[in-house]
Amino acid sequence: MDDPVLVTMGAGLAYGERIVAGIPAGARHRRTPCEEFDVEELVGHLVQKVMAFGCIGDRETTDPEQVPMPSGRRPVDSYRAAADRVRAAWTPTSLRETFHLAQGNLTGIGLTRFFLLEVLGHGWDLAVATGQEADAGPALACAGLGATDAIGDVLRKAGALAPPVIVPPTGSLMDRFVAAIGRDPDRWREPDAP
Repeated sequence: MDDPVLVTMGAGLAYGERIVAGIPAGARHRRTPCEEFDVEELVGHLVQKVMAFGCIGDRETTDPEQVPMPSGRRPVDSYRAAADRVRAAWTPTSLRETFHLAQGNLTGIGLTRFFLLEVLGHGWDLAVATGQEADAGPALACAGLGATDAIGDVLRKAGALAPPVIVPPTGSLMDRFVAAIGRDPDRWREPDAP
């Protein structure tokens, strides 16, 4: 039987790939909910984070900030190369190992929480900024909520995550996830969002 953490990781990678592959050519400089990045910059950031996760998994680096931003390829090709690196690096064994990073010691399973927030959160950012279907489905959104519950306060204290946004408890799981990471899903509901 496949490890459920790896299954979730693979689903997150597939979600990110679908979004990056679906970005229209004319959308490169649109604003995104991640205010410091436009679409093109956010794709580069996302690819760098996915590649860093793969490089940490195969122990090429202990500092995710030292993995360079991608260049010279189509964005979807860069994303696929980074995703392949993740798939090759992470195994049931590596998930249970401890990684000694510049930011502290974390287990592989602990690191997957950061990965999931990056790929789901920024995947959603890119999807709504470019008019794509942003819902990752209930299983991934639920996993994202679990990751936010586990590490959200730590990230907020470090200034890496915005305060949560209040949404109705009847909202979709994806809306509840993005609200938990500080995004307002209603603000970006329309394709012509600000």
